[in-house]
Amino acid sequence: MKHCNGVACRIDASGLIAPIVAPLPAAELREVAAFSLLRHTKGFDRNPESCALVIAEQLQQWLHSSAAVWGLRDHLGHLQALCALVPLAWDSAHFGQPMARLQLLRSTGVAETDCARLVDCALATESGHLSAEVDVADYLSFNLLARRGFELLDTRRTYCAYAPRKPQLGRRRQGIRPYRTADRAAVLEIVADTRFPSRFYRDDGLAPARVAAMYHQWFARLLDDHGRSSDAVVYEREGQVLACGAIGERDFSAAGVPLRARTGSLYAGLPSATGAYLPVLEMLISRALETYDFAETTVALQNTAACRALESFTAVYATATSYSLRRRPLG
Repeated sequence: MKHCNGVACRIDASGLIAPIVAPLPAAELREVAAFSLLRHTKGFDRNPESCALVIAEQLQQWLHSSAAVWGLRDHLGHLQALCALVPLAWDSAHFGQPMARLQLLRSTGVAETDCARLVDCALATESGHLSAEVDVADYLSFNLLARRGFELLDTRRTYCAYAPRKPQLGRRRQGIRPYRTADRAAVLEIVADTRFPSRFYRDDGLAPARVAAMYHQWFARLLDDHGRSSDAVVYEREGQVLACGAIGERDFSAAGVPLRARTGSLYAGLPSATGAYLPVLEMLISRALETYDFAETTVALQNTAACRALESFTAVYATATSYSLRRRPLG
């Protein structure tokens, strides 16, 4: 019997749970990528090695951020599951409380009892605000976390576009143009009046005013980076900006995967901007696919208007669907 931070970790036929304190090669992480959300994305869907490379880079970043990481190995020493409690430094400072993300990666063959031991070992070290994202097909992880006090706050779907195509909306693009610095004040005023449908507003452990401030800062950062790491377009009528969409980027080359994506998008519009979402989105996607390998956006399934709009596009595909969870406050 070994102890990991006071938690008993048995060594037997079912495997050994032990802390991971150093980066691991991608080859060792290939099996635990079985339920990675990336596996649904073109470029990763038929290439488990690419998923493992990204996980290896993430693990290195987690360790650098002082995350507590635990691994479960079988009796032959093969890694079967990995659980990390990753501190969220920006979130903790912004919301004024310790916050962390539970990252659970596992192989398809790992036993639920062993995975439960792994998660219990990790949870013994964390008492603050804790969130998790679980693939909709990963019933084992969802049920395991639900039995440990996690509750569902959101169901999210990611949509991807991969190849340039002719505009679908034609004249409905009228009034859509690239963002200009002079638009900043008008856009942020619209953002201030927008309530984004997300898990953050349904989390009673987060002050609504701080959630609104988070979205304001996120949108402002996208606007400030326009033309570099982000892109933004606006919808205007008679010289007045009525809506804006913006999107960031993710470069996988640092992990050894030669792919770049436009991702992390936000949209805000006045009630008078009805019908602007589709042409704004189309222009963002079209501009992205001129230089990026794919563009993706993630929306809450409860945002049915956005889901319908995305599903109306040719060559835009639903890829990953996931559950956003939060552990209920202890005590």
